[in-house]
Amino acid sequence: MDRPAVLQLPYRSSSDSKSTLGPDSLRLIADAPEGHPRVFVEDMRTGTRDDIVGVWAGRPVWSPDGRYIACETYPSQDQSYQLAVVDRGTRKRIVVEALVAADEYRWSPDSRWIAVEGVERGTNKVVLSVYDVLHGRLHRIATTHAHGSYGLSWSPDSKLLAFTQPSEVGEDEAVLAADL
Repeated sequence: MDRPAVLQLPYRSSSDSKSTLGPDSLRLIADAPEGHPRVFVEDMRTGTRDDIVGVWAGRPVWSPDGRYIACETYPSQDQSYQLAVVDRGTRKRIVVEALVAADEYRWSPDSRWIAVEGVERGTNKVVLSVYDVLHGRLHRIATTHAHGSYGLSWSPDSKLLAFTQPSEVGEDEAVLAADL
């Protein structure tokens, strides 16, 4: 009878908050080896690391199918917290120019879409956009002057994005998804 090969890989989940498991015995690691944040893909079998993004970056997230990596990049002080999507196979880095400092981003279950929210550069508006990875198009969904989060959630079939619309509030107030 054929048996599957089993390989035990070291992983310190409780003490390794900077890494995220991925496909093919790979994991994403946010690290700052030279004092500047970088995103690496590490092969857990060999320990080899690859600086997959190539610029200062952080907060990496695998797409559900494992093909893409989304992260915040910091190409300059004017463009900090810029969302980028990297194709793991081709190493192509796509900057999602949503004109916002990306606060939150979420992959759709089918890995075709990524929702991004953040404060629009040069304003105090909070913007929600959806980027179509397949066609390279950005769609602005909502804009508000209120502070807070849209509380993003994708439907299992990736056809719907549910979110809360923060209401207008005073400067001293904050609206959270739980408040609505």
